[in-house]
Amino acid sequence: MDIKNLDPLHLDALKEVSNIGAGHAATALSELAHQIILIDVPVIEVKPLGEVLTALAAPGQKIACVAVGLSGDIKGESLLLFTERDAVEFSNRVLGREESIKPVALGQLEESALKETSNILTCAYMNALGELLGVMVIPTAPALEIRDPREAGGQSFSSHKEHGDMVISIKNEFRFMDKQINLQGYFLLIPDGESLKAIFKRMNM
Repeated sequence: MDIKNLDPLHLDALKEVSNIGAGHAATALSELAHQIILIDVPVIEVKPLGEVLTALAAPGQKIACVAVGLSGDIKGESLLLFTERDAVEFSNRVLGREESIKPVALGQLEESALKETSNILTCAYMNALGELLGVMVIPTAPALEIRDPREAGGQSFSSHKEHGDMVISIKNEFRFMDKQINLQGYFLLIPDGESLKAIFKRMNM
């Protein structure tokens, strides 16, 4: 099954799963950061990865991408994307940094916070899917890359090429309630064709 063949009914089903996963992820992130963090999923769609990158970052902005491989009953890859600026702000918020000591670039601690966030989101979304469908998904260790996506002549961050450049794009809006700050990121799901087919077969679609 090809990602580009998903119709609105398929995406509605995935959005329901995503909302459940976002709720679980928000709880886990709130515990990690010792503050209330809410996650909204306003948009889920199928589109080329290049379009996601263009929507996320203006020319000249770098993007932080955390890639996690998926194995088990669902195989493929997930990507968590922020602009580099928002990645720094997000990691500082998760780490509970005071305004006066916030770094302006990603260091080792900030990168670890982003990787942990990616683990939390991936596990939450995949566990929600697993509970619904009765399947097991095993994430690999996260890998972080930061670069201008336009520098590589359109080369995507993804190593999973079965669907070309097409991805399932799940927009995430993170709300840090104590500071009334909203940050935007994208969680991208790229299952292989057989896994995608199995997901919707178990959903009777």
